[in-house]
Amino acid sequence: MTLLLSWLGLGQAWGTFPIIRSQVNYYGITGKTASALRQQMNQLGPLAENGRRFDAYTKWHVAWRYRYGSLGGSCRMTSLTVHTDITYTMPQWQNLQQAPRSLQQQWQRYYQALQLHEDGHGNHGRSATQEIWQRLSNLTQPTCTSMSQIANQAAQGIINRYAQKDIDYDRQTGHGRTQGAVFP
Repeated sequence: MTLLLSWLGLGQAWGTFPIIRSQVNYYGITGKTASALRQQMNQLGPLAENGRRFDAYTKWHVAWRYRYGSLGGSCRMTSLTVHTDITYTMPQWQNLQQAPRSLQQQWQRYYQALQLHEDGHGNHGRSATQEIWQRLSNLTQPTCTSMSQIANQAAQGIINRYAQKDIDYDRQTGHGRTQGAVFP
């Protein structure tokens, strides 16, 4: 039966998992004091969509592509691809070895907390991806008339919900401050 459905172009032609890619972009900072590092991050840190600078920033983008067709008296997805790109922008202290050991240790604690916070944002993108994958791969309708509209609305609703989770997460953590992402 699977071979016949694939031959007809109606079998599920997708892999087991969505595709999630992540990358880290760094912006260089230099300094031998905490205040010099803070000044550099204030000047060079990434701009968020609201125009505000932050020490780090995570952006995720989920895209989906699908095909559908009538099968067994209902409309179902016949192929589905969901992929997500997650981009982290983080500071990179370029002359760390020239600073006092105590400042290096302070930086390491801060940087770990900053990574933890940004990973929380990345996890929202990952969760949105998984949820879109589940929702669309299991989507069925009595007819194919409005399948595209229903699929896109479902996926966009999930995106909107996780975008709001990002906003709530920043509000709850003070953009990572409650997680220790405070420097100096």
